[in-house]
Amino acid sequence: MKSRDELREGNELPRDRTSKLTAAILRISECLDLGTVLREFVDGACAQTGARYGTIMTIDERGQASE
Repeated sequence: MKSRDELREGNELPRDRTSKLTAAILRISECLDLGTVLREFVDGACAQTGARYGTIMTIDERGQASE
């Protein structure tokens, strides 16, 4: 059986991730500009995964990479 301290430590990571995700959602909802929303999404995903870099590729109606 785990001690209270072990349980508390085990809950810190999900709580921290939830807090970061909530902050990202609030930032995104403040601005409806597509470029800003996508940038916030990538930044939030990087923060959640620990990635140094992130990208989103959009595809146009012809199936070609789009800016």
